[in-house]
Amino acid sequence: MKGPDYEQAFLDAVTRVFRHPEDDPTTAAENDTIEHQASTTHLADVGRVTLKNIWQHPDTHPITLDLLLLRKFGPEWMLWSPETFELAIPHEFGVPASDLNLQKLHACLALHATEGFWERWEVFTPCAMAFNGEFPDFVTMQVPTAAQCMVAADVAMRIRDDVSWSDELKKFLGVVYLHDGILVPEPPLQFVHVEHDADVDIASIRARFPQVRTSQVAPTKDTVEDEQLRRMLAVHQFLEESRERLRYQLRLISHA
Repeated sequence: MKGPDYEQAFLDAVTRVFRHPEDDPTTAAENDTIEHQASTTHLADVGRVTLKNIWQHPDTHPITLDLLLLRKFGPEWMLWSPETFELAIPHEFGVPASDLNLQKLHACLALHATEGFWERWEVFTPCAMAFNGEFPDFVTMQVPTAAQCMVAADVAMRIRDDVSWSDELKKFLGVVYLHDGILVPEPPLQFVHVEHDADVDIASIRARFPQVRTSQVAPTKDTVEDEQLRRMLAVHQFLEESRERLRYQLRLISHA
């Protein structure tokens, strides 16, 4: 009897990771440009992660770690206790995972096993911090930034796309955006509504941002709308840095 095909499970998961549609119809061309940049201009920055240090490096993407375990053990790793995969990693890969990367895996496991990330801020917050390379603090409340929430949502949608966001999380995210002074959330958090009383032309901001995002040039006028566009661009660039790390690391492990 043929055993489970872990390599095919890995390849199927890789396909799912990049199956999600992006922001708008122009994104395919944008992704081609970004993919080229990841292979050339920015490779020196993201290339610090190697197959040798991938379990220890603080910039290893959580999806990369998730896929490595899937490739080695198949989907059954998602049923393990944290203690089990903490012991399995050094046994199978020859090196233990760093404490930070274990936290990333704990967060991935939480998303595989439960729906709390999408439903309760008490679960969302520590997972979001881990996905952004920060240690979760289970004693003192941490408040993620809008950019960190974008990265966390981007990671989550690559793990599961069968869960809806609760009203509680939508309100929580709206408060985070308001705290950061960003009134127009973009994908993957475009559904977030930010309650505000500012005198600002939201329609104009939405219409102008695709050009700002494509050009990567922030507007310079001293207006409320231009300030919003500058903040939105900064958040988008933070998200793209995370995606770029994943693209590079995926090529790294796919050819290993």
